[in-house]
Amino acid sequence: MTKLLCSCGSTKAYDDCCSPYHAGSHCPTTESLLRARFTAFVKKNKKFLVDTHHPMYITPQLISDLEDTSFEPFGLNILSIDSGQQSDTQGSITYSFSYRDTDGIQEFTTTSLYSKLGDQWFYEQDK
Repeated sequence: MTKLLCSCGSTKAYDDCCSPYHAGSHCPTTESLLRARFTAFVKKNKKFLVDTHHPMYITPQLISDLEDTSFEPFGLNILSIDSGQQSDTQGSITYSFSYRDTDGIQEFTTTSLYSKLGDQWFYEQDK
């Protein structure tokens, strides 16, 4: 049986890449969290997206935005990583990706900020 490659852009199979994080394992770095969150968007895994969003930044609008099923991301490209390793408490990643929505195919580039609470990384917001 052929294993499907992970949607995060790694060369690993989903089962060997983001699946353990979606099942509850903590992401050890900001890069692993970014990749797991990207794959969660692809798979419409709202629970993981909320669970890994810093509690201080969760709003009713965020919850509403996660209900948008027309958003279909693909082609994650990490451009730069600043900190965010296991020994850090903050980090940021600049990345781009494409997505399909009701207006067609779009490109998006951003820098996301992350912080660590205990031993778990959380996405905070985009710069």
